[in-house]
Amino acid sequence: MNLNKFFCGIFLIFLKMISVNCGYINMSIYYKFPPLHEYDYYERCFYENPSKLSTYCMTDIQVIPNNQSELWRNIEEFNEDNLRHFRHDKMFYGICIEWCENMLKDLSGSEREQLYNGLLPNKKLVDYNDDLYFKEDENRKKYNKIVNQCLNFKFQKQYNLSVTSYIKYCDTNKDKIEFDNLDIAFIIITIILFSLNGLSTLYDLHLKRKRPVHLQTNQYYKEPIKNIRQHVLLAFSVCRNYFRLTKLTYDSTSYNKELRFADCFKFVMMLAVITTHVAQLQISCGFQNTEYIEKFLHQPDKNILINGTGLMQSFFEISGFLIMINFHENISKLKGYKIRSIPLFFKMLFFRYIRLTPLLAYGVFFNSTIFLKLGRGPLWRFAAEREKVFCRRNWWITLFYLQNYVDVEKTCMPQSWYISVDLQAYIVCSFIMILCYKHPHRANLILGTSIFIATIMAAIPELAFDLSGLYFHHAEYFRHFAYFNVDFKKIYVPLHMNLVGHLCGLLTGKVFLYFKSINFKMSDSKLRIFVFYAIIPLTFALILTQEFYYQYKVPSILAALHGSLYRITYGLLFMYFVIGLADKIGWMAVEFCNLSVFRILGRLTYSVLVIQVSILFFMFAEIRTLQYQTDFRLLIYVLGYVVFIYAVAFFITIILELPITALMKVLIGSQKPPKNEVLENENELNQLNSSNKNGDIVL
Repeated sequence: MNLNKFFCGIFLIFLKMISVNCGYINMSIYYKFPPLHEYDYYERCFYENPSKLSTYCMTDIQVIPNNQSELWRNIEEFNEDNLRHFRHDKMFYGICIEWCENMLKDLSGSEREQLYNGLLPNKKLVDYNDDLYFKEDENRKKYNKIVNQCLNFKFQKQYNLSVTSYIKYCDTNKDKIEFDNLDIAFIIITIILFSLNGLSTLYDLHLKRKRPVHLQTNQYYKEPIKNIRQHVLLAFSVCRNYFRLTKLTYDSTSYNKELRFADCFKFVMMLAVITTHVAQLQISCGFQNTEYIEKFLHQPDKNILINGTGLMQSFFEISGFLIMINFHENISKLKGYKIRSIPLFFKMLFFRYIRLTPLLAYGVFFNSTIFLKLGRGPLWRFAAEREKVFCRRNWWITLFYLQNYVDVEKTCMPQSWYISVDLQAYIVCSFIMILCYKHPHRANLILGTSIFIATIMAAIPELAFDLSGLYFHHAEYFRHFAYFNVDFKKIYVPLHMNLVGHLCGLLTGKVFLYFKSINFKMSDSKLRIFVFYAIIPLTFALILTQEFYYQYKVPSILAALHGSLYRITYGLLFMYFVIGLADKIGWMAVEFCNLSVFRILGRLTYSVLVIQVSILFFMFAEIRTLQYQTDFRLLIYVLGYVVFIYAVAFFITIILELPITALMKVLIGSQKPPKNEVLENENELNQLNSSNKNGDIVL
């Protein structure tokens, strides 16, 4: 106990040491910069004269360089730190056209012409806007010039600077909500879904009422279903799926109970993902004190929260770890049966695909149809219209799990890149696990060689394209959901850059199983306990090495070497930490990680991953005024959003995700294996497909 307290104290001291501000911002100069976001009063613009046509346009702006201006020189100098600072010569404003016309009404024609400085020179952003908001050509022809004149009238008067601009989109007070065939189809499918849930629940209740009175308890919903017909009819029963979701018992023949801390891992990592997305979406939509995020990026301890390399490595490694454990458990049940590798491989992939796709497809359908119609505000189309356009255009990229490689800048449901990586890695991991099973004496060589090849594959793009060794957020790219960030497309989302994590997870599972077979206990040695506690500050120190990329221009050879060593070191630290937790090292942390509530929260991970960004769009893209951000407000936002997102995920899981897994079990269970062939009953292949008996996906 004293050793536990000692290391907890050391860890707290370590956190205090890294909580330093590694940069300085001269606020007296900073507050003279034009604000990055500014929105005219949206509703007031429309309803001051409701009988007249009123137009409100969102506009990209760029300041024209002027070396004679001290303010411009200060902006230019501040922009030099292009990793931690926003481009303060680029703005995003909401302009009420009627107010704009009133501003210019006293100027002569020649004076107005002098104010016009042309369109935005950023061709990539202009082309992106033209492609996304392709119906706005008429508004751009009509209002681009007057908007630019109004902006220059303001900027020349307040800042002695001139700007170029380009309209992104315009709203009017005469806009009407119209439904097309796809919208109607989505509504019909949703009605059918709710009807299935209602009818299945009523049928389940009917069967319950037919039992003797003393047996009409909730225990009925926990009893196994006896035949395929009832499996199908009761698949959508809300009551039965509720008890499936909240079931806390464990299979005594599996490692589930011993590894239940993995559910806590998934929840904590998803909490960090939501925190990152909250910060990113709020930056994209704007807030008053933009210096908050710039100071944030100057502080290493806070930087960890929004730079996701270590976070995503943890996700991938816990996924690989659980895939290995599930595979081993079910292969052990196949003794006495001849394993045919190729059929087994493709059946595993088939069930994995149908396990993932229905919920994702429903999310794509929602975002491409009525999502845009559910909100309104100056920023709503900025968030929601890209989902509608890109989901209708690139739905096939998402549903075939290619969005981490194909058309990344115009992907539908941008957060779903992780699901693509997970499925692609599952294909690779399944092949490797089957190969190891068929050649057990060469299993270590196969796995070690796979990790080495994956490490080299991750290093090659870093050398070839002169990229950073690790992905880290640039302040400016936050404003565009990282779509224009080359590192995001080439380092963060591709499978070959993340495969090391999954393979290290497989290695962790293999070492864990070996230790179990020889009854090896890490907790028997104080030295091993010491190393376990040392892993926590070592991991933080490893993550903090990304600060070098903020401070220095790292040569590509060193960046590639650092990225490779980082991934391998993180994998080894993760392996030791997981095996230590499984061996009950960790004092109160073990008890906390094993709390029953995480069993339920862990099962919601996939639903949360699919729906979270759409919900956050509702939170941030409907704002009318800019808010002032602080650490405490960010904490309150995150906690509130987490509660709401998980509540919605709880509902979605019961009405859609669990019914699909129930039907999938019927499909699996209906295939009765003859002896000496591949065993593919409900328990085995459902687990081989990386889902446990309760249907929660390994993510």
